[in-house]
Amino acid sequence: MTYEIAFLALNALFFIPWFFLFTSNEPRFTMWQDHPSFLWFMSILYAILIAYSIYLHGGLTNMFDFEALKSSFQRDEVMLLAWLHYLVFDLFVGIHIQQKICKKAMYIRIPILVLCLMLGPLGYAVYVLQSGVQAKKG
Repeated sequence: MTYEIAFLALNALFFIPWFFLFTSNEPRFTMWQDHPSFLWFMSILYAILIAYSIYLHGGLTNMFDFEALKSSFQRDEVMLLAWLHYLVFDLFVGIHIQQKICKKAMYIRIPILVLCLMLGPLGYAVYVLQSGVQAKKG
């Protein structure tokens, strides 16, 4: 399997839980929150990819050396690893947000979740701001 195919497969796989996050107005939907096996599986895949990268290159990149880090992102397996990291983390945050705002109107909930999917920290910041505004009104 090429890295391009793995990249496309990861994107397709992560579409499934995000679809449920966007369409559910329940705080818990069994497969993703009661049994977080998907995130567990992706975490194991992440660990395997790290081990593979260490095996290929004899160690980890110095994360405090900008040039070394920039150079490591030129490697396909590191880019795939970084992308998987983003996907898992954004989904984790999206699940957290969904648990808190699932009963809100779709016009509030969906934009926050889309921001979380596309620009994770920004989506979380909008969620926190929206929660603060609601608390002051409440």
